[in-house]
Amino acid sequence: MLKTRTTKRAIQKNNENNISEYIEIKASQGYCSSTLNTHKKYLNHASKTVTKMFHVSLLDVDEKQLQKYVSLSRSTTAKTRISILKSFREYFDKPLNMSKVHIVVRSDDATPVQAPLPEKIAELYELDIKPIYSFLLALLIETGVRIGKAVSLTHNDFNVDLGLLVLEHTKGGEQRTVPLTDELISKYRTVFENSQIKSDRKNERLFKFGDSQALKIVQKIGKMVNIRLSPHALRKYFAVREYYKTKDIVHVQGLLGHKNALTTSKYLNSNYYKIYSAFMERG
Repeated sequence: MLKTRTTKRAIQKNNENNISEYIEIKASQGYCSSTLNTHKKYLNHASKTVTKMFHVSLLDVDEKQLQKYVSLSRSTTAKTRISILKSFREYFDKPLNMSKVHIVVRSDDATPVQAPLPEKIAELYELDIKPIYSFLLALLIETGVRIGKAVSLTHNDFNVDLGLLVLEHTKGGEQRTVPLTDELISKYRTVFENSQIKSDRKNERLFKFGDSQALKIVQKIGKMVNIRLSPHALRKYFAVREYYKTKDIVHVQGLLGHKNALTTSKYLNSNYYKIYSAFMERG
């Protein structure tokens, strides 16, 4: 038993060193902190699980073992896990044949998370929840910002005087601005106005929690109105709402920070846009 425990510790330590080296290289290549955190989180989880299940390192796990590991994941995250592990193994010149690894749809996640309709958005806004949670929800609904970026925002980024959210170092690599709605400014003031944010605190983050906790908060809020909710579903809602108002895909592309309008079009050519349009036209 002692020998097995020592072996596991050695494997885990080796994995940690390799993961640190990989993350450093990705950082030097200009990857944003949100992406780096995602890679690190999934690799650390894989390291612990694979070591426990098979007593092998991430660089020694084979396709059959990887399939068993992936089958434990929700189908919504399995694709991301596979992609990150593929990148990790390629960096160390130990590629895997990922064509042999298949995503298994589990019974508890077979139904995809759908973007909510306006009536559900109204219900979400009426919930009696903590002001900071209400502000997070409004931020995602009214700006379409990614969850990783949302939790890294500072008071400097949230410019109430100009009525703009300034997004630096985004996934697309360029600065962009998104107009602040009255609803969102009101939520911000409810949380922070009494705090009298001074100039020396402008660089403080708006939220004291990270993207993992923010995701759980959003999911829990969704259950309160009987829907499966995710930050990406709210991003899709934002995109469809803006396109319905403007019919300008370039405008929506700029707000979302997509490099390619084709990516934006995937949000708008979905069945959800048809349902949203029909709902709005019914009044």
